Amino acid sequence: MMMRIYHWFIISVSFVCLGLVSPLQATERIALVIGNGDYEIKPLDNPPHDAEDVAKMLRQVGFQAPIVEINADQATMDSAIAAFGERLHKGAVGLFYYAGHAVQYGGENYLIPVGAMKGLMDSPEQLKYKAVNATYVLEVMESAGNGLNIIILDACRDNPFKSKFSKRVVNSPRGGLAEMPKANGSVIAYATAPGETAKDGSGRNSPYTKQFLQWMQKPNLPIELMLKEVGKGVKRETQEGQRPWYASSIDGDFYFVEPIAKLEEKLPEGAIIAFATSPNGVAMELKEHGLYTKFLLQEMQKPQQIEEVFRKVSRAVTEYSKSFPKQQVPWYNSSLSSGSFCLGGCSKTSFNSVKQLALVIGNNNYYYRRLESAIRDAESVAKVLDEKGFEVILKTDLDLPKMNAAIQEFGKRLSIENGVGFFYFSGDGKQINGEDYLVPVDFDIEGLPYYSLVLVSVAYVVENMQSANRKLNIIILDICRDSIFSPVITR
Repeated sequence: MMMRIYHWFIISVSFVCLGLVSPLQATERIALVIGNGDYEIKPLDNPPHDAEDVAKMLRQVGFQAPIVEINADQATMDSAIAAFGERLHKGAVGLFYYAGHAVQYGGENYLIPVGAMKGLMDSPEQLKYKAVNATYVLEVMESAGNGLNIIILDACRDNPFKSKFSKRVVNSPRGGLAEMPKANGSVIAYATAPGETAKDGSGRNSPYTKQFLQWMQKPNLPIELMLKEVGKGVKRETQEGQRPWYASSIDGDFYFVEPIAKLEEKLPEGAIIAFATSPNGVAMELKEHGLYTKFLLQEMQKPQQIEEVFRKVSRAVTEYSKSFPKQQVPWYNSSLSSGSFCLGGCSKTSFNSVKQLALVIGNNNYYYRRLESAIRDAESVAKVLDEKGFEVILKTDLDLPKMNAAIQEFGKRLSIENGVGFFYFSGDGKQINGEDYLVPVDFDIEGLPYYSLVLVSVAYVVENMQSANRKLNIIILDICRDSIFSPVITR
């Protein structure tokens, strides 16, 4: 028998807003992301990576299909900015992110396209014609009349003109960016203070973007406080060699990840969620099945209401594990205001007369370790559900793209059927910053700093099901929530 010790804290929802939300939250989010590094002179390694990772994170926090350009020349940048402006509209949140070379010249900030460097080295006065004025981007955004515009400039990583022109030359291009004009309803963030240069970094991301990615995904942080934390992190990492700076002129609060509410305190209407263990508890894997799923399978065979299934499973698991060093005490919560769901054979309810669709996932073969029973658990649960009249989608050993695709397709099917949705997952899990995540089989320890990009949020599963189906959704998670790389304890 294997025992997996979990440290389970508070389940939180980052995509389902259950509390009071700022008006800046309840709106469409639109972004343009550009990363230029493939310069013919003084190329940069990180901007393409920075832009790709920022775009992924923006999708995670609700920005719809960001426009992404990597190593863009001037025509591509101009076209992307125009398309970005066309997508912006009144009431939307607009975000522009740029990583790459930029300089200030004549009091203006110019973003350097790929392919322009050689000509600009010979004639820097051509900047206003062969580069992109950052103020122009802000003007395009402002012209949409939208409620909030955010500009993030991780630029001026080096002044490419400093060896060509002496500082004594009048109006020569200068390293560092100038402060841009303030505009109502805007936040402008710079990777470093006006007139100073920023570092490209030695890892995958620049010091600024690395911190930006980490802090953007944290809930309950208004953007100004988030940018302050980004600045603190950059200053620590660069030993005060780089000092980020921002200017804000917004009245309300904007959160990249909305304020969260505890799932155990309030669930979306029509949802039931069950966990194999309670806060600070343990979960065990037996030879044939996980301990929780062993008793779940027994109770699912019986004609009884779903809440009774969870109550009996909790009692059985708690009793079975009472002699172990740490007892396993399952937990569940229900937000059904009326009616219940019966697992076949008992009196009919309103939920039993509608379509029943289930997605069942079991992940065994992880990159870093192998579980014994997760796939067997999933196959056994799928078999029982099939016998109870569910249409079952069974998936095993899913990597991140396949997990996301399966959950999204499940949501689409639920929106068509509008009946009972049932989601079961057995495998590894991870609790980070108060939120539970399901672990795909391709997860690698190197991806941990960007966990929301490489793990699947439980909140995302709940949101996906609830947005598609308002009748009844049942979610059962037999997962680990410990440090997934700690030693497995054998009893």
